Amino acid sequence: MGKENSQNEGVVLVEKAKNDPDAFSELYDLYFPKIFRYVSWRVSNKSDAEDLVSDIFTKALNKIDSFKWQKGATFSSWIFRIAYNTIVDFYRTKHRRDYINIDDLPEIPTDSLLPDEDLDRRQLFKKLYQMIQELPERQAEIIIMRFFTGMKNKEIANVLDISEKSVASFLCRGLRTLHDKFCKQ
Repeated sequence: MGKENSQNEGVVLVEKAKNDPDAFSELYDLYFPKIFRYVSWRVSNKSDAEDLVSDIFTKALNKIDSFKWQKGATFSSWIFRIAYNTIVDFYRTKHRRDYINIDDLPEIPTDSLLPDEDLDRRQLFKKLYQMIQELPERQAEIIIMRFFTGMKNKEIANVLDISEKSVASFLCRGLRTLHDKFCKQ
């Protein structure tokens, strides 16, 4: 019942935003954290991430009338498809993948840590980020979507226009590679 209410609420918000651009702010508030987290993992610095997230939401607002509810297509998968395409375009024009500075890594909320624990956590986070960036692009993309945005395999399949079985396969291979790399260190 909770999932159905959530979907109904999504339908109401999208339909409201189609008729009133000011109502889009509710969708923005709902999806901003996930989109920002996803983009932060895919690009090299905070400034680029902020610019891209702005572009993504501008595109979504401008194209909201073209969104149609179809079987398996949710607003979440639609906006993440826009995000994915925006990042692909970003790299196509930039022609490179930079590594992120440890100070630009997205913050993960935690209970209060001692300074040395915080530094250890940030260094581990940087190591994980670098390992993910070294994966084949599709594996990295799927791991980021799955674990850093909370998307389900079905949603990822819709965003990337591949089968759920392929998503599971890429995810499994990517996690195995990360596990092997991490254990060797």
